[in-house]
Amino acid sequence: MSVVSRANLLCHPRSWIKPSTGILVALAVSLLCILGTALGAKTAEPAGPLSSGENYRRHCIDCHGVDGRSLTRLGRKSGASNLANPKVMASLSDADIFKTIKFGRIYNGEEKMEGYAQNIPDAEISELIQFVRKFAK
Repeated sequence: MSVVSRANLLCHPRSWIKPSTGILVALAVSLLCILGTALGAKTAEPAGPLSSGENYRRHCIDCHGVDGRSLTRLGRKSGASNLANPKVMASLSDADIFKTIKFGRIYNGEEKMEGYAQNIPDAEISELIQFVRKFAK
């Protein structure tokens, strides 16, 4: 094969593939992409229950902040409770906090906090309540 022919193959790699082979290659690549995406989604799921700290980092920190004071942009915008304020936390029962975490908070018809019923199991919500109560101590 001449240098020109090899250069032609490099510039036009499909020139050496038969049409039926090209279709099979395209199908194989597509199948690998689909399988790779499906497998990648499964490996991203947590293996077991999350700690209360990890749940807080994943679901609460954007609004309530690292220290629970809700001084973040999203916290101020949504009117998120200051979890570090002892008076605020004393006024809320565990049942109130549980309900808010599980079902969210709506004020004047506007969702201020999304509910996490689909993301956090009840047992982990109970642990999260104890975690956030520590901010007020």
